[in-house]
Parts: sequence; C-alpha cells; structure tokens
Amino acid sequence: MNAHVAVIGAQPVGLCTALGLALRGIQVTLVAVESDDASCLQFVHNWSVLPGLDALGVLTDAREAGSSETHVGIRIAQTGETIDLDLGVLSSDVPFPFNLHLEDARLSEILLAHLLRLPEAEIVYAESVRGVRQDESEVVVDCASHDGPRSIRVDWLVAADGTNSTVRRLLGVGFPGFTWRERSVSMLVTPHDVTPDLRPTTFLVGVERSALLQKADSGRWLCAFTESMELPEASLADRLAPVTGSLLGAERSTVHSWAAARMHHRSAANYRVGRVLLTGAAAHVTNRLVGHSSITGFFDSFRVVEALEAMVNHGAPDCVLDNWAHSRRRVFLDDVAPLSSSRKQLLSLDREELEIELDYYRGTASSPEALREMLLVNLALAGDSPLPG
Repeated sequence: MNAHVAVIGAQPVGLCTALGLALRGIQVTLVAVESDDASCLQFVHNWSVLPGLDALGVLTDAREAGSSETHVGIRIAQTGETIDLDLGVLSSDVPFPFNLHLEDARLSEILLAHLLRLPEAEIVYAESVRGVRQDESEVVVDCASHDGPRSIRVDWLVAADGTNSTVRRLLGVGFPGFTWRERSVSMLVTPHDVTPDLRPTTFLVGVERSALLQKADSGRWLCAFTESMELPEASLADRLAPVTGSLLGAERSTVHSWAAARMHHRSAANYRVGRVLLTGAAAHVTNRLVGHSSITGFFDSFRVVEALEAMVNHGAPDCVLDNWAHSRRRVFLDDVAPLSSSRKQLLSLDREELEIELDYYRGTASSPEALREMLLVNLALAGDSPLPG
C-alpha cells in the first residue's frame, strides 16, 4: 500500500513522527508552522524516551551536542539539605540510565537534518494552516505561505502543532480541563555565583518560593518558577532580578531570555477524527515544568509511527489507529495527570503540600529499590502497543 502522510508542526514531536515514518519508507510531508510551544524553554529529555531517539538514529548526535546527566536533586535552601536521586539505580533496567540535557531547538535541528537526508521526506514552510478537509479516502490541508496558498493532499494527517493547535480547532474538537491559578516563568540565566551542591537538575526549595534549575550549556541554567496569576504580567520583567538573586545568590544573574505562560491541564475529547490524529500538546497539556507533557508527547509520536507503519506496510486493520487514540488518551488521564499534579507540589506556593512531598522524596532517596520503582513509573507513559494481540 502506497501512502502519504502529512505532519503539522516542526518541534520535536512532529519531527520524530516525520522521521520515524520516512525511515520506514512512508512518504511524508512535514508542514513547518509556527507553534505557540516553540518559545517554551525546554532543556531536559527524560531517560525513558532515549531508546526511541536511539531507534531514530539521532541519539548519538544529540549526546554529542548536549550532556548526559545522572543526578536529580532537591535542595532545601533554608537548611542546606540536598536530597539526591541517582538515576544510576536504573543501570540494570534500561539502556540509557541518564537524562539528556539539550535545548529543544538544538534537538529539532538534529532531527530535521536527519529527516532531510531521506528521499521519502519533504518540508513545506507555511505561515499558517487555513483549512482541513477530509473524506473517506484523503485529507486536504490548506496552507498559507509567502509563495501563496497551497493545498496538500495526503492519506493521513498527524497534528503536532502545539497547545493552541489550529488543526484541533478546525476539527471542532473540545479541549476540556482547567487552568491553574499560577503562571509558569522560565528564564535562561548565567548566575554569577552558583549555589553549591546543585545537581544538573535541581528542585530548589526556597523560603519564599521554589524553583526548578536545570543545567543548559556553557555555564547557563534554566530557572523556572511559578507565581500567582494575580500578579500583573506586564511588570514581570521587573520581578526577575529579585527572583534570581534570591534563588541563585546575592549577585544578580544575567538573564538571557525568559518566557511566561499560563499553566493548563487539558486533554482533547478525541485524539482521532477520521484520518486526522492529534499528538503532543495538540492532544494534551499539563504542567510543563515537571516534564511529563514532554515525555508523553514523545511516546505519542513513537506509538503513532508504529500504528501507521502497521497499516501502510503490513496491512493492519484501521482499528489500530482507534487503539492508538484510546491508549494515548487513557495514559494522559490515568497516568500523566496524577504524576504531574504530584510533582507540581515541589514548586508549590502551598508550604503544607510541599512538606508532604519532601518527606516522600526523603524516604525514596534513602532506599535504592524504592527510588528504582519510583523512576520506572515513567515507562507506563509509553502505554500499550496499538497493534492487535
């Protein structure tokens, strides 16, 4: 069966999907449109998704461009206590017992370079998607670009165009859920005086606020925190210097860039509408600061490639796409949602909830087997294979 698939969105989830399909001999058109998620600062890719990146042939390049880090810490600033979580406890369970520290934009460059080497792939640069039409045999995507309007006819469409997905809206798919009363703020900083005992990923629990610190590159760190939505966003830039000073030392850090966003917890009502499939933040979004949205998006990609390849190359029945859609939505609602809500407490402004979470991590860190079991929970985010049997 000859088939042509379009993928909307050129961030990691869309690029992984396009590359995975092309590697399996399936004709793919990647439609690169601006996503609301493109400006999000993301630097850490969880150990659980690295086998998938390795299967795509990009992990070696990604490791050379970034760094492989085995420690996650929780540091209580007031007492100096550091709770150390060593990913080395996974060494007998998984092939890559470390997190990859690499900016999303750099990972996207690597994925795109690999994709463009393949004759099965093409890329279309579009300003926007204006329409999605489908019938029993094809999908038509109408795009606007600098060269004028263009219509792309394909057999299947995979949307990976972010939280405010145009494709999802054009399909009329609901996005129920809620919005937290806090906004997330992420800064890329070079601290003048780095706090001692920082792990490459550290949840820094301060007296007045907590933050997530992640080593980026060349002495730069990602510093992410939450603040009340009642504070005006217009004056946020004026609050950055005091925050970095309180978190990273008396000397003001150099802030290279920053981004703020409302924090949503939402899932599309359906991840499949006919010949259109929703993946990544186009399908679901939760607290980005703790990483579960990113992990789940990668697994959406790996599994949808598995499903489409089975149909195109091996004649699997159409129900594999229903299986994929139901499994991915179940994973988000049943697994990702509680994990993200729990981990969010490490950055919570509620001190009582924070102390409960800290006691849990103290106990886990003291037992290698308990730590191993806690970390391996991330494998559940891969979900079930969409293939029958």
